[in-house]
Amino acid sequence: MQRAAVLLTLISASAALRHEWIPRDYSQTVVEAQRFVEAYNSTAEEVFYLSTEASWNYITNLTEHNSQLQVITFLEEQEFTEAWGQKAKDTFSDSFIETLNPEVQKILGIIKVLGPANLPTTERERYNAILSQMDSIYSTTKVCNGTGECWSLEPDLTDIMANSRSYNALLFAWEGWHNESGNRLRSLYPEFVELSNKASRMDGFPDTGAYWRSWYESPTFKQDLENLFIQLQPLYQNLHAFVRRKLYNFYGPKYINLKDSSFYYFIYDGNYTTVLKMLMCLVLGNMWSQTWNNIYNMMIPFPDKPNVDVTDTMVAQGYNATHMFRVAEEFFTSLGLIRMPDEFWDKSIIEKPSDGRDMVAHASAWDFYNRKDFRINQWTTVTMEQLSTVHHEIGHVEYFLQYKDQPVSFRDGANPGFHEAIGDVLSLSASTPKHLYTIGLMDEVTDDAESDINYLLKMALEKIAFLPFGYLIDQWRWGVFSGRTPPERYNSEWWYLRYFVSFILQFQFHEKLCRESGHTGPLHKCDIYRSTKAGAVLELSRHGCVLAFLVRISDIQARPREPVYTASTSLPEPARLRPPQTLQFLRPQFILLLNVILLADSSFYYFVYDGNYSTVLKMLMCLVLGNMWSQTWNNIYNMMIPFPDKPNVDVTDTMVAQGFNATHMFRVAEEFFTSLGLIRMPDEFWDKSIIEKPSDGRDMVAHASAWDFYNRKDFRINQWTTVTMEQLSTVHHEIGHVEYFLQYKDQPVSFRDGANPGFHEAIGDVLSLSASTPKHLYTIGLMDEVTDDAESDINYLLKMALEKIAFLPFGYLIDQWRWGVFSGRTPPERYNSEWWYLRYFVSFILQFQFHEKLCRESGHTGPLHKCDIYRSTKAGAVLE
Repeated sequence: MQRAAVLLTLISASAALRHEWIPRDYSQTVVEAQRFVEAYNSTAEEVFYLSTEASWNYITNLTEHNSQLQVITFLEEQEFTEAWGQKAKDTFSDSFIETLNPEVQKILGIIKVLGPANLPTTERERYNAILSQMDSIYSTTKVCNGTGECWSLEPDLTDIMANSRSYNALLFAWEGWHNESGNRLRSLYPEFVELSNKASRMDGFPDTGAYWRSWYESPTFKQDLENLFIQLQPLYQNLHAFVRRKLYNFYGPKYINLKDSSFYYFIYDGNYTTVLKMLMCLVLGNMWSQTWNNIYNMMIPFPDKPNVDVTDTMVAQGYNATHMFRVAEEFFTSLGLIRMPDEFWDKSIIEKPSDGRDMVAHASAWDFYNRKDFRINQWTTVTMEQLSTVHHEIGHVEYFLQYKDQPVSFRDGANPGFHEAIGDVLSLSASTPKHLYTIGLMDEVTDDAESDINYLLKMALEKIAFLPFGYLIDQWRWGVFSGRTPPERYNSEWWYLRYFVSFILQFQFHEKLCRESGHTGPLHKCDIYRSTKAGAVLELSRHGCVLAFLVRISDIQARPREPVYTASTSLPEPARLRPPQTLQFLRPQFILLLNVILLADSSFYYFVYDGNYSTVLKMLMCLVLGNMWSQTWNNIYNMMIPFPDKPNVDVTDTMVAQGFNATHMFRVAEEFFTSLGLIRMPDEFWDKSIIEKPSDGRDMVAHASAWDFYNRKDFRINQWTTVTMEQLSTVHHEIGHVEYFLQYKDQPVSFRDGANPGFHEAIGDVLSLSASTPKHLYTIGLMDEVTDDAESDINYLLKMALEKIAFLPFGYLIDQWRWGVFSGRTPPERYNSEWWYLRYFVSFILQFQFHEKLCRESGHTGPLHKCDIYRSTKAGAVLE
């Protein structure tokens, strides 16, 4: 009661909109319409900065006080949105708006959509409180044993899911976290859906799912996505079959079923305690099984080939978080892109704070809307994966820097998948053996079919594995919003779309950047490092373009379009079943591996529960997939390595040996972006970001995130960075978001976002694609050599597939579930049987399209998985 009284007092004190934020009266003329959008833009920068600052303060220190302040600033922002939106509606008729220039039309259209500001004050307050509570539950949930020892999601449970190969330990972590968080969230989500739908309907949309889909600006969006998913299914099914067989060899028939032909995600009756069917997702190296690269070491096709994981080299070279961020920054500046501003280094959090506070540890990039404050929050660890994340996150910040001078309304990705694809596309280049060799993380580049296969498998475990996850998440949400998935079926229908789109886009982006950089040959060998031509492509968004290679969702192709991507999918059946060693013509494409190691059983499932976790009736593979949600499987890569004798591309040990820390990891990622000619992280970023877990014991959101504070200078990342290669990748991803913020910071506030929800994620991921290549790891000194052979490629591509391909069904289904909930198709009693997640599905598609573009711009030839756009200013120009 006391908490409620305090909050009500604070809310009542701030209920009235500040006088200087109230719009004046305008007349319906062209001149006045222009003045209106200009006044809105300057005011929105101030409002959004304060709101973003409050969000940053909360997620980096999860206290009740900060939660209350966040709710208050959200209410102020909604008051502002209501005042200006209503003024626009009252002043400018639809017919008049149609006579204005397209930019003003677009801005006014955005301003007139009020969202939660449509709600009455009491419902608006409740809506904000629910969001704050759900954030806190997700980030602060701990799993405890009988002796009182507890583990948080970040980094404890995440590490268990990624690194443990004990089924019981994985079950304890997975079951415990889902029980603790799910039961607390369950009562809140239906109320959120109800309020969100009410607000969306007042804006003229059938439900919130329909509103979210409108961001993609395609009337056939759902069908377009289904077509993409259908194109990707054969590749995903082959990858799954290979991974399942490897897991079966390790865990045995007790835990892995090779006979059941089904493939499921969560199907619950609404209660998490009795398990009806067990899932492979538990052993895929990720809490959500969205990427599988953490189990690459179990999958390596040619283990005798050099490992492209340069973690050990990074450690040996004394890498730390700061150095990792500088390395990433130098990648971007090598492309002719913008250095991270001073604020970035001053305000970002790139290591886990030592003060013990609770905070969100998930890597994220932040745009504070003041054109100079951009930050990353990442708990950076010295690993190759973390180096890739650093490149990804700095990619976001570079994007922020590119569009920072656009109107606020335009400071975002072209669609929600675009930002993530931008972040990932540079990671594609930065993770190539060629790039790793260039920066001193590999001693040599082994150029043979076996090394290529290892590398491509590593990529497939990250990229291909993610695609179903990304697709399904938002399918689930759409079902929730539409009502098709009621609360009682939430657990049986679920699906994450922004990332699905970004995972496709990132490779298209990468292809473009590689071409611009002059790369020839397979894309997986492309490194755009130091290619100012690629950087020039990345710079286009600075001038109001979303990217030269932006295509409509309906035009996105998930299938290869050129021989460089074409895999031997038409092999005679005997050849398809031969062991890899007998094939004399191995191509450096991961799909070849999948064709020669096909398994008869095509089953792959997610959760099918009766609603109670404690009794396991039939195992679910998801439990052992290395991730709480089985959304990626890269954490079990070490169980999957097809060729374990080949070099490991996980450079975590190298990072540790080199003394990497969170700050160094962020500097490495920043340097990746600046190597492209992109923008440095501003001072506010370094001052205000949280890149390590605080030591003060506070509760905070630990999930890495990038933040735009809407003042054109304050951009931050919150990430509990640990020194691992995966975290380095996350740093790149989150800085990718901040770079995106920086790119569009001068756009109208209404445009400061991705072109659609998947775009931002794709931007973040696309640079991680480059930054994680053996070539890039070698370039920055994290690998001693780059082994260029088919077996190494397969290992690498499998690692990527465990992260990317494994995620796709998850990403697709999550938002399918949510759409069903919002539309009413999925009522509360069916929440556990219908679920999806879509933004990430979109982003996982986009990121590869982005990566392809950047690789072309950088001059890369050859397989995309070898492309490193590091120092390619041509690629950087594309990103600008």
